[in-house]
Amino acid sequence: MIFGESILNRILKASTLQLYHRVCARRDLQAAGLDDLEECPFCDYAVVVENPDEKLFRCQREDCAEVSCRKCKKQDHLPKSCEEAAKDNKLGAQHAVEEAMTKALLRHCPKCQNGASFMRS
Repeated sequence: MIFGESILNRILKASTLQLYHRVCARRDLQAAGLDDLEECPFCDYAVVVENPDEKLFRCQREDCAEVSCRKCKKQDHLPKSCEEAAKDNKLGAQHAVEEAMTKALLRHCPKCQNGASFMRS
């Protein structure tokens, strides 16, 4: 059964109706089969990118405005390659874990704030 727009407007909550319209728009875009259609990896914005050599996608939605790599769909990392950026992110996560482990081993005196390492045997 297919419901008309006026019925949907009356029975659906505003948030559900908004989601319905976003799903319909996405379906219609995919059905259009546009070759150079690019989507923002951070929101629902999509546009045809005419320059195939453009490496960055610039979202034009005011509440998003992210700049992302068209190849890996991550935030802009130029001039680094996608592989270099991924390696840096992995090293950054590893560094954060190591910092947390070091912090867990340090204890500070509540009076003088001097730190000392704490090792369990």
